[in-house]
Amino acid sequence: MAKKLKAYSIPNQSGFNTLELSIVIVVILILGFSGWFVYKHVEHTKSSPSLSTKTVTKVPATKAVTSASNATSSSSSTNSTKQQTKSSPSYYVGNTQTDGSISITLDDTGTGTTMEQIPSDETIFSVDITVVNNGTTIFDSNDAFVGLSSVYTQVGTDTSTGKYNPAYSTPCFGGGDVSISPGQSVKGCVQFMVPNNASVDTYFYDNLKWYL
Repeated sequence: MAKKLKAYSIPNQSGFNTLELSIVIVVILILGFSGWFVYKHVEHTKSSPSLSTKTVTKVPATKAVTSASNATSSSSSTNSTKQQTKSSPSYYVGNTQTDGSISITLDDTGTGTTMEQIPSDETIFSVDITVVNNGTTIFDSNDAFVGLSSVYTQVGTDTSTGKYNPAYSTPCFGGGDVSISPGQSVKGCVQFMVPNNASVDTYFYDNLKWYL
């Protein structure tokens, strides 16, 4: 009698059935998509700080420009103050000023005497000076410093009476001609006829000025 053969199935040699294989594929796809998303997020995050950095770096530049502007303004103001101080010095009795190769010191002021007949409403005003020759050649003044000298007078507070009074020839320096050797000095005076009731407040020699 023939034997009946027992039917059986051959197992999957790989150890996975179709369902399990499908699950593995789905998991791989999910992991791949998640990795791509994380990569994109990281790249976006790296690019963002550069914009922030550029914005921050602009602030010091603005401060630098403001500081430079303030420094320039301060420097200009300082220079302007110095120039104003230097442009308006004042000189008085006892001070020395230089005109070309000579230096002149205004020693004193006072009344003077003259052999000339003067009007009854005028008086003699005298300016005593010392002149030094700073040059290397003889200095000559043919009129004893008269032609370049004058004084300003005014009666009371009435500015309309103000006027410049020229000097006149006197023997103050011993004659009408003064010669000064290099490095030497002479003392003398310059005289003026001024109104009796006027005050004398300024002496001028060429471009020099002394307040009296």
